[in-house]
Amino acid sequence: MATNIAFQGTGNTFVVATTTANTAVIKEVTGNTPSNQFRLTSANTAAFVRISESNVAAVLPSSTTSQPGFWLTSGETAVVTAVQCSSSKTVYVSVISDVANATVLVVPGEGL
Repeated sequence: MATNIAFQGTGNTFVVATTTANTAVIKEVTGNTPSNQFRLTSANTAAFVRISESNVAAVLPSSTTSQPGFWLTSGETAVVTAVQCSSSKTVYVSVISDVANATVLVVPGEGL
């Protein structure tokens, strides 16, 4: 993980888009080189995101049940550190929202 440079993508941009409210979508994400950071942009609405080594869907947290993952507000871009992906190692990004048509853009990479 590079800690002295601005974020640089090391792979393609992946689009994770929901079509139905409260139904998670899972996308397989790989990078051209090993990287364990991701730039995530919620394009149009708030979305809950889970990044995992296993193919497990995100679940919305509630007042009584916590869930692994984090919220992105509408239009927010965040760089997060998570599990490593590469050209030979897949990471699963799952997105769920309480409204239909949530879109999150995912770019694997490295940097601040």
